[in-house]
Amino acid sequence: MAARRSGPGPDSPSVPSRQRDASEVEVRRASVPAADDEIVHQVVRGWHLLVVRGDLVGDAAAQLVAAIIDVATASPEAKIIVDLARASAVTETCIVDLHRVSQRLRHHGGDFRLVVDGVVTLQAIRAAGLTGEFEIHRYVGDILGAVAGLDEVGRGNRRVHDAHD
Repeated sequence: MAARRSGPGPDSPSVPSRQRDASEVEVRRASVPAADDEIVHQVVRGWHLLVVRGDLVGDAAAQLVAAIIDVATASPEAKIIVDLARASAVTETCIVDLHRVSQRLRHHGGDFRLVVDGVVTLQAIRAAGLTGEFEIHRYVGDILGAVAGLDEVGRGNRRVHDAHD
């Protein structure tokens, strides 16, 4: 799948191209709190990328926040992307915790960005009263450019909860 970008970027003629391969993606930790939920931590081009699949509530939310705090503690100037494009549920408490970590990172010269595809996360941000407080992107590639080996599969395949769940 080719990344779509406008303007100068890694694939633009104005930027020198460089070899891209799977070695640019280093999986640090994969965790599976429940069968349908997963948080994967990768380091890509100097950015810590945490990809969430499934519900970001309860233990999964606490696990994500703890992983981000671990990164921020080890490297206060870290650059972190939290990919919530595949999250099927996000609590406003989790959003408040992410905002606190974001503020801490930015205070120490780090960076924090969210990847959002859908209304679930946007509604949680609004409910938490934090509209306009995050730098939000639609694709990880908008931040990193095209990276071979980076998994962006599963976007838009969120579980649909019916009334019997």
